[in-house]
Amino acid sequence: MKTRTSLILLALGVLALVAVQPAPCSAGFIGDTAGNTVTATADRWESYAPPSNLVDGSGMSDSPVLMTSKVNSGVNWAVQWLAAYGGASPTSGYALFTFTKNTSLDEIVIWNAGDGEGGSGDTWATRRGMKAVTITCSTGADTTGTGTSLWSGNLTQCTWPAGGQPYTDDLTFTKVANVKAVKIAYTSNWGGDYVGLSEVRFAPEPATMALLGLGGLGLLLGRKRR
Repeated sequence: MKTRTSLILLALGVLALVAVQPAPCSAGFIGDTAGNTVTATADRWESYAPPSNLVDGSGMSDSPVLMTSKVNSGVNWAVQWLAAYGGASPTSGYALFTFTKNTSLDEIVIWNAGDGEGGSGDTWATRRGMKAVTITCSTGADTTGTGTSLWSGNLTQCTWPAGGQPYTDDLTFTKVANVKAVKIAYTSNWGGDYVGLSEVRFAPEPATMALLGLGGLGLLLGRKRR
């Protein structure tokens, strides 16, 4: 009996340990990705600021905490995604994200286009982030990103508070399984003649590590019964 109790306690200890360990994370994801990757594209972009910047980690630092787009007194657009509209405010467009593995999603975290520093930088930067958006996803083998609605509304207008911490939108929704692609479609920005984002991260369901711990507990109990 003592042996069985010890095994149970050991398995519970392992479960607690893996539950608190940070999950492996790759660019484009927050959490356990099991080798999954994200490819980003868009309907248009400037050559120096392609949509691939949205998921390669270049726009963020520290897993991610700080926006890296601000350089001295200006904005380094080359680490963001930015699309021009010929002097007019954007009326429609999208960014599309495709996963190599079908994924169950819990939330999306979006950092809008970066701001200049008051009057000394690119003061139009804060107006270039997406505003009115609709976020949808597709499942199975469908890579269009349309089909199931995840979220709609206005994204937060980015500013540059003290310390360099940008405003983010943490968009949560009912878990959607088997997601292959996500589309962020916009119908406006915050007033400029460009539209862009700094970074987008996807959070898969967090159950993977806990399931591993529970599986270990079941194996131990089953071995003791035999």
